[in-house]
Amino acid sequence: MRLFTVIKITFIFIASLISGQALAHTDHALGEGLAHYLYHGVSAVIVLLVLANVIGWWREKYLKQK
Repeated sequence: MRLFTVIKITFIFIASLISGQALAHTDHALGEGLAHYLYHGVSAVIVLLVLANVIGWWREKYLKQK
């Protein structure tokens, strides 16, 4: 992939994650309650999985260079 495509995909992912987090608050669709906390929990798990995947990818790339 070209660098511009990677940057564009990353930007779209981050923007959708932030706007998705805003939907979970009381002045938006989910209100306050179980759905609110479930949405935040699922979003946090997705962020952690993506970070773990990126760290693994960087580690593998670093080890291949040595």
